[in-house]
Amino acid sequence: MRSDSSVASKVSGTGVNRPHYSVWAMAALLTSLAVICPLATLIGPLLAVRALVAIKANPQLRGRWMAISAIIIGLVVTVIWLGGAFWWHISVRRPMQEGPLTAFTLHNPDALLRKFTTEAKSATAAEADQFLQQVRTSLGTFQGAAPKLDYLPPNTPAGEFPISYILHGSNGDMPATAYFVVFANGRAPFVNKFRWIYVLDPNAGPLYFPPECKDEILTFINLPPASQPATASLTASP
Repeated sequence: MRSDSSVASKVSGTGVNRPHYSVWAMAALLTSLAVICPLATLIGPLLAVRALVAIKANPQLRGRWMAISAIIIGLVVTVIWLGGAFWWHISVRRPMQEGPLTAFTLHNPDALLRKFTTEAKSATAAEADQFLQQVRTSLGTFQGAAPKLDYLPPNTPAGEFPISYILHGSNGDMPATAYFVVFANGRAPFVNKFRWIYVLDPNAGPLYFPPECKDEILTFINLPPASQPATASLTASP
């Protein structure tokens, strides 16, 4: 790319330098306007500063307000990106990581119910308490968990995520999976709750919550219902 100074040195047929826009200023503005890329909005103001230096050194260069606009746009968009990242961490990522696990620590059925979507609205506090008691019986005293984003099956809707956990307890470790919904089917409204959770007890089998999602859970983990022991679910199979 030719520098601004080399372009400015061109002389017209009349022997007078023609004023023109700084390529640095144009690049800065275009880069700052690439709002879908946070890295670009960081680079834009840097290019704009370079443009202002070149414009000050060469009176034939134009684009000062273009460079200033690039700085303003780049900084504003960067702040928006940082604010969005902070909101995502507090409102989505942290609930995904903590999930219903705080209810295991507190053994609080109401806290467990508040973590779940409307699919669990028919679940009662007694059923939540029963599930927590089953987990406590199998796991012992809850000592924490290591969450991670699980693989996404091909048919998983956008905005919905299965999350794997390794639950640590005084009786040993047990794997668990919870299904988190940010946007149902990838569309508004904002849900930000869990749909279901299952804990794989090596002795009793999977423990489910809420009971209404048992079939969906079994489909997800590819276990035929006939192979599940009656004690593994919150409601006995007929």
